[in-house]
Amino acid sequence: MTGDTGTRRYVSVAPEVRRWLVVNALLITAGINVVLNAGIAWVSVLGHRRVPLLAVPLVGGPSTITDSLGTLFVLPLITCLLVSVGVRRDIKGGQLPVPERHAWPGLRRLPRHPLRRGLVLGSVCLAVLGGPVAAGLAALQAGELAPGDFVVLKTLFAVGLGVLVTPVIALAALVHTHRE
Repeated sequence: MTGDTGTRRYVSVAPEVRRWLVVNALLITAGINVVLNAGIAWVSVLGHRRVPLLAVPLVGGPSTITDSLGTLFVLPLITCLLVSVGVRRDIKGGQLPVPERHAWPGLRRLPRHPLRRGLVLGSVCLAVLGGPVAAGLAALQAGELAPGDFVVLKTLFAVGLGVLVTPVIALAALVHTHRE
């Protein structure tokens, strides 16, 4: 449905799409992010007694800032690739309705191809959130963490970022799947 509120146009989200977003883009993705990011963090700190605030990746081992900045780019990229496949599958299977052609025009500006779209969204997340995240970690003195604390921090950060970006990624995939 389309409506006008002054000069703004909005498109309501169909109940099936809302349900899909809650179940798939929020709950299932959060579970996947817990398992994957906790596992990645645990493997990355093997043999380390402490995790510093900043270190050179692949040389100095893991660090809270470099790992968080990497997550800001990689998580939206990988999520875009995986969610695009899920959206396409669920449209073909009838679990998701095909959106109206004019739905979410801002999302239509993103690249159509999932890899390019993921690269753009990862770059935007890094550009917009990288400075504040690094400053926040420095202000919190999130360095010299015990490995277990680092695993918890990385996992919570990834789940929070996923909750923020996955619904947008899913809607963009939905819009672009319609055009394909």
